[in-house]
Amino acid sequence: MERTFNLFGDIVANDGERWFDSDVTPAIFVGWIAKQDGDLTININSNGGSVAGGLAIANAIKAYAKGTVTANVIGVAASMASVVACACDRLAMGEGAFLMVHNPCTIALGDADDLRHEAEVLDEMKSAIVGFYQSKCSKSADELAAIMDAETWIIAEKAAEYGFAVEPVEKMFAAAASLTRRPFTSAPAAAKLYLSLGTQPPRAASIPVAAPAGEPSSAPPAAEPAAPAAPCDWQARYKGLSTRLNAIQVEHAAREQSLTDQLGALRGDLETAKADLSSARARAEKAEQALAAMSEQLATLQSAHAKLTGGVLSPGGELPTLQEGLAKCNTPAEKSAFVASGAYRK
Repeated sequence: MERTFNLFGDIVANDGERWFDSDVTPAIFVGWIAKQDGDLTININSNGGSVAGGLAIANAIKAYAKGTVTANVIGVAASMASVVACACDRLAMGEGAFLMVHNPCTIALGDADDLRHEAEVLDEMKSAIVGFYQSKCSKSADELAAIMDAETWIIAEKAAEYGFAVEPVEKMFAAAASLTRRPFTSAPAAAKLYLSLGTQPPRAASIPVAAPAGEPSSAPPAAEPAAPAAPCDWQARYKGLSTRLNAIQVEHAAREQSLTDQLGALRGDLETAKADLSSARARAEKAEQALAAMSEQLATLQSAHAKLTGGVLSPGGELPTLQEGLAKCNTPAEKSAFVASGAYRK
């Protein structure tokens, strides 16, 4: 069973944050260490990454009780990668390798209370990180806090001056890949050398086995050396990805503004339609009232007309005299209507 884990990428919180295959999540590491038995080795050349992800990996290492865990810092163990290194039982550093310790950071959004809360959370995270460093460092908590404040790059040859107890890396290639996704503020030139390497460690050269005298050599024929791969400019790639991300954010903001404007226009149209509907309802109510009044007047006229033409006219079709017509009217209104109609013989 493979008892070596290569931490050569960034530490991320979950699969959704993985940009490259070399990035490591707590799920990947915890799944690996849960299957192990005996002494383990963790080779590290990483810029660190997620505080929560790094703490989960560091605590998984602390909880491992089936053997000794050795951290081999063969390039750079920066930020949370240095916390993972110090969580191991043994800390070894290759020649010219670096530890980088600094304060945890975050991006916060909100009011003053929200920002104060985030600052308190960062202070608690720093305290937890200092505890891991103290397991491999003789400095006090206050001294370590000051070293973190300064973003300190500690080369292997001077680790003892900072109080870190380290051992040399044995039987290990010089350096491995580190995917540089974010620049640090004070990385020394020697550390940048590690950060500019390719994505794969160099392969060990084949060592021919000498054959006994008189027998053909068992060594395979020497292959022509492969042409060295062109170094990958990760900083240029990072800038390209950042440019694309900025373009996507600008496009997203423009689309969001456009949709907001359209929504505002639709809301205005809706309010106008509501006002028009209310006005139409008011006009309809007035029309209904006028129609009712006209209907009542029509009924009165129809009644009067019926009386004038049917009840007042004589059976023979002749007009009655004024006295005959008035005699057939029952009310003063009917009598007035009859007189006004002139439907009688004079």
